[in-house]
Amino acid sequence: MDIKNSAINFVSKITRNISELEKVPVNMEVKVKVVNEGESSEFSYDYIEVDGEEYRLPKIVLKQLQAQLKEKPDITFFKVNKEGTTKNNTLYTVIILE
Repeated sequence: MDIKNSAINFVSKITRNISELEKVPVNMEVKVKVVNEGESSEFSYDYIEVDGEEYRLPKIVLKQLQAQLKEKPDITFFKVNKEGTTKNNTLYTVIILE
């Protein structure tokens, strides 16, 4: 394929947020993505994959889910509400569905 057709068919891969999902099973595999590996700006984040799309899983969501699971270990599904748009003002709330 030439550059022109590559450009026309290019689809930028983006990482979505877990709050975009209506329902999340607790048994999903968590993966880790490393960005800028080996550079001073290196960082990593957890994500899950649904239908070929990556959804970032913030640590605060894991912490909240952990607290919920301590009280009710048989939880199978949850969803996440997200309020705010920047790192410093974003709040996540885990809502148990089943």
